[in-house]
Amino acid sequence: MRFFAVHIWLPSYDPETQIAPANLYRKVALGAAKLGAENLILSGAPAVAIDKKIVALNAAGKFGASVELSVAYHNEFPEFAKAVRR
Repeated sequence: MRFFAVHIWLPSYDPETQIAPANLYRKVALGAAKLGAENLILSGAPAVAIDKKIVALNAAGKFGASVELSVAYHNEFPEFAKAVRR
């Protein structure tokens, strides 16, 4: 049996990056790697500042690589929704 991935989905995310806070995904990744996981999957919410989200996802990818996990981003349906004009 393979331990394909651990997936972090939260009801709310870091307000700056709109992904799980680094201290959380690092703790989860370390535990998952010890159990033999191959991947870390991060969900998120629509970014207020896409540049901050990109920096955070790249940092997560570098951390994942340091513990031999691939990192993937799993977008959720609100990111596909059209902006509502008022």
